[in-house]
Amino acid sequence: MSYPRQSVDPRHVQDRKLEKLQQAMLNMEQQMADQASLRRKLEQMGDLDKARTLHVLERANSRNKILQNEIDRVYGSNNSSPTPASNKMIEEIISKRTKEFQRSQATKAATIQYLAQERQRILDARSRLKERQATLRSLPSPVGKATQRIWGHKYSQYRPLYFDDYLRIYSPTFEDGYHTLFPRKRWSNSQSYLRPNFGRDHCETDSAYFDSIFSLTKTAPKGSFIFVPTKLHKAE
Repeated sequence: MSYPRQSVDPRHVQDRKLEKLQQAMLNMEQQMADQASLRRKLEQMGDLDKARTLHVLERANSRNKILQNEIDRVYGSNNSSPTPASNKMIEEIISKRTKEFQRSQATKAATIQYLAQERQRILDARSRLKERQATLRSLPSPVGKATQRIWGHKYSQYRPLYFDDYLRIYSPTFEDGYHTLFPRKRWSNSQSYLRPNFGRDHCETDSAYFDSIFSLTKTAPKGSFIFVPTKLHKAE
């Protein structure tokens, strides 16, 4: 019995073939992924088995891990044999470690000594700086040369200016004291530097003499300077 031939759509046939090809490609990709996963698991298992085997060999042969690291560092990592290290090898390693420790201790000692010297140098420099500051503070007043020409005596060491409550002015302070620096026998020279009838001989007491100086600063022109054997007084 014969059947009539049916027409076949070429596009439908191509689509079926394309679907089969895509399915085969997906199956192949899945198989490759599974094989890669199995390969990774096998490698991990192999590494774990090697580590266990090495650990067992170290315990069986009394191999210390620190000693093995030192052997690898001194002789290189290619000399990793499972047999125990010889006594000569251990002695060489101990000798090398001892020398390295001595060198490190010597380096630390040299560093400590250098830091101590630097600290002492800084302390000495600070001490010299303080001495220089003290020397600069103790230098004579700028008017010392003029005073020496008049009185024949230099100012002694002085401190910064102090406020004179009586004359209401600032003046240097002297360690030798007022009467030591300006003795009474030299007060007669002051008459040649003051206006007439203003010397110490014309005043009965020291207070009267200073009262006359104070009154002179009040009556003098504003901004002028009056020379007194002790210091300069600015008129108010």
